[in-house]
This record gives sequence, structure tokens and C-alpha cells, in this order.
Amino acid sequence: MKKSDFPALDVLICTADPYKEPPIRLVSTALSVMAYDYQTEKILVYVSDDGGSQLTLFACMEAAKFASHGLPFCRKMNIIDRSPEAYFASIKGNWRFEAWILLQLQCPNFK
Repeated sequence: MKKSDFPALDVLICTADPYKEPPIRLVSTALSVMAYDYQTEKILVYVSDDGGSQLTLFACMEAAKFASHGLPFCRKMNIIDRSPEAYFASIKGNWRFEAWILLQLQCPNFK
């Protein structure tokens, strides 16, 4: 079967509480799905946030920015580990870095 014959894939990620479900885990899950060896036009990732958290929204917006540049680069260079941490570490000294620190505080075991 060729990749062009693969069916469309919709992935729904549900979350409600950014303190019980750290946004960095949501972001990592979404990025992992988007990094699948699958036709990008055939994968849709939806996030349902029943808690309506500003932090979760921000994390998803930043993940989308990372994905638009980072994932194509990783595919082109055949990089398997796609780490949002490296992206956020490169933007020290502005509000995005402070937000990254907040996301890490939500999930202290994430490195």
C-alpha cells in the first residue's frame, strides 16, 4: 500500500484541567501525532479543552508555531527526536521563554 492510499486520520485530544493534565504533555502528544510517518494532508489533530485554560491555549499556539517550522525540518534532516524544549530554549529573553518555564513547572519531570 502506498502512502497516498492511506485513509484520513482524525485525532482528538481531550483535556480539562491544566494542573492535572499539564499542557506540555498535551503539546508533546499533539507533536508526536503530527510527526507520524504519514501524509501530512491526511492527519488532523483536534484539541478539546473543557476547562478553557489560557495556558493550554497558549501552549497549543506555540506548538503550532514549532510544528510549522520544526517538523518539516526534522523530516528533511531525518531527525527522529522532535523536541519542543529545544525550540523554546532558543527564544530566551522574551515572554515565550517565561511561558515555557511555566509549562515546565506544570510537569517537573519533563526534560
